[in-house]
Amino acid sequence: MSLTFSDFWVLLRDSVLRPRAVMRRFLDAPVSPGWLWQALILLAIVAGMLAWGEFVTGPRGSLPFDPAQLPGPAVMAAMQFGLLAVLVPVTHLAGRLFGGQGTPIGALKLVVWWQALTMVLQTAELLLILAFPFLGLLAVIATFAAIFWTLSNGVAELHGFRSLGLVLLGIIGTGVVLILFASFILSAFGVAPMGAV
Repeated sequence: MSLTFSDFWVLLRDSVLRPRAVMRRFLDAPVSPGWLWQALILLAIVAGMLAWGEFVTGPRGSLPFDPAQLPGPAVMAAMQFGLLAVLVPVTHLAGRLFGGQGTPIGALKLVVWWQALTMVLQTAELLLILAFPFLGLLAVIATFAAIFWTLSNGVAELHGFRSLGLVLLGIIGTGVVLILFASFILSAFGVAPMGAV
């Protein structure tokens, strides 16, 4: 079955406006783990290259580290895949720890869906900022809100949680841990914060 642009637009729209319904359809879809891991690798490669490009072309003062220390796009892609691969068991185990009913394959589906959606939203944000710079702050806030909204709903649907507020708190706490993990990985590759000795 081919996916037309109209189908893609409807899926994207519903992923933002009705994320739980879309996540449920994806969870019920008979998708093999092998295909999902291949999709995650491809998403990590594209996301890593996009992140590298944004860091290189972005204002120097807006980065928390010296751009000269930035690894190449291949390393960035590998780091992106590492973070996404860690996010799969973290999403599964953290949810189960709080009484969730999600499965490992369901967590993998969630990460693939959310990462693909995040890339589309961030690309749209970048294009909007390039076309209308005065909307930059609004675009960033809207994208940030959409990313957390979709992830919260996706995790809630995966584990059968009802309270989005509690899910969001759990995501924030988990995010802090992942940020510390990412900082450690960046330090291992020689990327130090600006002003660090």
